[in-house]
Amino acid sequence: MSLPIPILDDKTFEELVDETRKLIPIFAPQWTDHNLSDPGITLMGLFAWLTEMQLYSLNVVSERHLLKYLNLLGIKRRPASSARVDVQITAGEFIPVPAGTPFKTVSAPSGIIFES
Repeated sequence: MSLPIPILDDKTFEELVDETRKLIPIFAPQWTDHNLSDPGITLMGLFAWLTEMQLYSLNVVSERHLLKYLNLLGIKRRPASSARVDVQITAGEFIPVPAGTPFKTVSAPSGIIFES
């Protein structure tokens, strides 16, 4: 079973352009031409596209690289093991439970099944 790949950043081209356009009045109030014909807006679109490509590459991390990153963080992968659960059976008398008897949870919505 492979580890789920996290989405590290999911900003789209449009979100990057909108975010950058909102910063123009704050950092460059003298910049008033916000049309596509303006070289600054064109460069802003180009950098947003390049950023989107970098974010895509960032999100396409292979499992091998993900495991290496986790190793750098000091997180080691543990070997697979079986789940353990305490089961309480209410019965009037002693009833032997044979190996392989399935038990279903009632608290989980999907009903997780365990075997003895």
